[in-house]
Amino acid sequence: MSRKRFVYNEELWNSGIFHGCTYEKGCLKAIPEELGESAQKAVYISTALDSGEKETVWSRLKINFTAPGESYITVSYFSSDEKEVYLEDEKINLEEFIEDFSVHITEKLYYLDKLWIKIEKNTEDMLLHSAKGRYLWFKIEMVTFDNKSTEIRDLEIEFPLESIIEYLPAFYRENKENFQFLSRFLGLYQSLIYDLQHEIDNVSKYFDIDFTDREFLLWLSKWVGIEYPLIWEEEKFKAFVKNSFAFYQKKGTKECMEQVLTLYLGNTPKILETYKILEFYEGRTYDDDAKRLYSDDIYSFFVFVEDSWIKNTESLQNVKKIVESFKPAYTNANLVVLKPAMILGEYTYLGVNSCLGESSRMEINDNFAMPFDSIICN
Repeated sequence: MSRKRFVYNEELWNSGIFHGCTYEKGCLKAIPEELGESAQKAVYISTALDSGEKETVWSRLKINFTAPGESYITVSYFSSDEKEVYLEDEKINLEEFIEDFSVHITEKLYYLDKLWIKIEKNTEDMLLHSAKGRYLWFKIEMVTFDNKSTEIRDLEIEFPLESIIEYLPAFYRENKENFQFLSRFLGLYQSLIYDLQHEIDNVSKYFDIDFTDREFLLWLSKWVGIEYPLIWEEEKFKAFVKNSFAFYQKKGTKECMEQVLTLYLGNTPKILETYKILEFYEGRTYDDDAKRLYSDDIYSFFVFVEDSWIKNTESLQNVKKIVESFKPAYTNANLVVLKPAMILGEYTYLGVNSCLGESSRMEINDNFAMPFDSIICN
């Protein structure tokens, strides 16, 4: 059961609409003094979250908040495959309407009120029932009393919903009348399992890497399945262990290999996949020189590192081990060390391992120099 998630950060928070609240120091905060004594309700409206696929069934919203005293929050949401919806029998672009500062917030709240699906107040973990569509909007209302500010620290939205029923025998899906109830009931346990699995996958966040001796780092490396721990320098190895979960999530991708090699080498290598060369030559003759350099195997790729990045033979072998460890399955990896010279017929790239300079005369001593059109014969 794989899910994607939107984890709200400063950029996402600031893309929404604020009324009586602000985002600062990592928190969305209500500002009661701006609301007056009679109406202490702050409102935040998000812009559209794009799942990238139509008919996405949104799964879950998790929110970490503080509501002192009798203060509380409510969360509402709306989902659609299109950004254009009907409001008061008029078709409008919902995204443009929310971001239109010429429309007062009270007018926006009035028209949008008919769209929202309501959620119970003060709920930290909620399933997004009936939220189906490519785009998702949500509204947070923070009601405060006695000028005590309500704060929201974290917010995550998970998608798509993959019901655990799909993994059960078919007769669990036969009763259409009780299907929705069973799906929602099992969704509670599904969320618990997903959270537990997420905690296990992110176990490295509990490691106190920066103050751990190398002896214990090697022990921790076995926990997260790190191969070849002895090839790393201590500080780089600490960074590798700290980010091990993120690396192994993307293991077998070009991006992951670039990141791990950059950490080891201190420089970012160039990775070229053969299939892209073949696409470039599509409809044209793939000459022998290109085939010799880049092969015609679509499952091969080349990792280019500069000669100055490789300290010795041992370092070269270590780079090969990293490439083999993180490469996609059933692919052929080729490690190429670029010499700091232009060699015809070999891997020469302008601006990478070669450069152009001004021509100059060949001077033998202070009294003799060869002009540009000279030819040396034997």
